[in-house]
Amino acid sequence: MFRVQTSKETVSLTKEQLLQTLIQKVADVRKPDHEVLAKTIADYLEVNGALKSTTVLQLLTLAFSAGYFYRVFLDKNVVTVEIPNASASSSEGSD
Repeated sequence: MFRVQTSKETVSLTKEQLLQTLIQKVADVRKPDHEVLAKTIADYLEVNGALKSTTVLQLLTLAFSAGYFYRVFLDKNVVTVEIPNASASSSEGSD
């Protein structure tokens, strides 16, 4: 159970409710930098032959953890994301 205290109330979420909320947020907000980094992870795993010996759970843990540390990286630094051939470049660091 995840207990979330907001400025207005305290909400309890099951792990399934939390995951559903996170996945919906990801689906609603397209971020070109996320797509580039996901492709880079996939390429890295393929080039290094890691896909043959990595479980689905390990892949998901890697992606989830990388996303967390990417968010920390953006929060602690001033980062301008420049993606060639993307419809829009964005400045990250706050939502």
